[in-house]
Amino acid sequence: MSGEEWKAVKEQVEAIATEVVAWGRTTDVIYSLLQQKLLTEANMAHLMSLNTKKEQVRQLVALLAASGSGSSSSSSLRSFLGVLQEQGMENLVKCLDPDGNHSPEPLSQDPSAFSGLRVTPFQHHLQQWAGGASNITTLPGHPNFTFPNPGQDITNNNENDNLNANTPMDTHTASPSSSASPRTPLKISVVPCREIGGKHFLRNEVYNNESEPRGYVFLANYKNFLDEQHETRSGSEIDVQNLCQLFSQMGYKPSYHINMTKWETIQALRDFRNMKEHSNVDSCIVVFMSHGRDDTSFYTSDNHYLTVHNVVERFNNRECPILKGKPKIFIFQFCRGVGPDIGVDAANVSHVKSKGNSNGLDVETDSSTFGSTVPERDPTYTDMYIVYSTVGGFVSFRHPESGSWLVEAICEVFMKDACDTELEHLMKKVSRRVRANFSTEGNKQACEFVQRAFDRHFFFNPKPLPSL
Repeated sequence: MSGEEWKAVKEQVEAIATEVVAWGRTTDVIYSLLQQKLLTEANMAHLMSLNTKKEQVRQLVALLAASGSGSSSSSSLRSFLGVLQEQGMENLVKCLDPDGNHSPEPLSQDPSAFSGLRVTPFQHHLQQWAGGASNITTLPGHPNFTFPNPGQDITNNNENDNLNANTPMDTHTASPSSSASPRTPLKISVVPCREIGGKHFLRNEVYNNESEPRGYVFLANYKNFLDEQHETRSGSEIDVQNLCQLFSQMGYKPSYHINMTKWETIQALRDFRNMKEHSNVDSCIVVFMSHGRDDTSFYTSDNHYLTVHNVVERFNNRECPILKGKPKIFIFQFCRGVGPDIGVDAANVSHVKSKGNSNGLDVETDSSTFGSTVPERDPTYTDMYIVYSTVGGFVSFRHPESGSWLVEAICEVFMKDACDTELEHLMKKVSRRVRANFSTEGNKQACEFVQRAFDRHFFFNPKPLPSL
């Protein structure tokens, strides 16, 4: 084969760049081609160093065309078109290959295509992370679910990596070697609701959450890291077990993934988002737990990183229309800075007066015509409630025997009070519990909540699924 196929594609490079950038898929395309070995690590580093996304795509096409000349031209073009199609850009594929000579088969619409999201531990392909079945136990009453035993690691038995609050925070989540009082592992037992919450509000003031299941849960935990560049997150496996049991008993269907690479995370998250089953449920929960890189990003197990935006944007109304109008809850457990919160002296305050909503900032525009003639549209980001384990600039604490402070507090509050309490009030109780904790060094932690047009009351209405 000659390079004529790529010549035709190169002539449309500007259209390709515009489309890929408009879809917000530049990084996904690059990583997918790297996984298929059509790019090298050096190629990827060069592309990611370029100033604009469009330039990254232009250079990507040039690299593929140069490396795909000769006998590999047809196969490399087919792979490139396959990646574009996988990312949802089927119209672009048709424009580049109108006769379908090099296009892959259409993507399956069969929900079984997402069968990889069963509730089973993610087994990493690297040998040092391969775990055995002896590390996995079956949860009583949940014959199809498997969770790690408390104190056990699904993928690697490492008993010498407990952290303390003095560990450098640029790469480690703080984990006190002991606490001020003995910490007993939680026993998850959710109180079911007796009636659907929010009946005293107007119907359009409450998110519907009555489907069975209530929704699906995506949970990613990064405990071990390649070449031990970051400390093992001892105790994080307890968070996985507690959250899976909590949401299962509340009527959700959880899937959890352990020690994924960046690309594996992107793929798994995309597959979860694209599940057609979301059309039949009322809500969605996404949880990420790892070491923090800075206040907006966290590490994956191959020591690359993802940002909070990388996660949240995949569920906005443009990228995930199937969940438009449905509540989407995100929980991020990772350090957001390098220093512990040493706290300040407490003052005796009988009450605090505040104006407006304490969960976000009220903003206005001085334009007298803003929005007056624009057709009715919804914002891109709506119905999102984002939970951070700590505020920007500070570390998060995790106990090696009972898990992280945030997850422990969420489980304690939700299993007792979600039966009749809406999310906002639940999170205030969670905040008070986290705030009351302190490490052996006296350090504190305050969680943070961000609402993106989460403008209705939300009740979990916990109820075990009939099959459970």
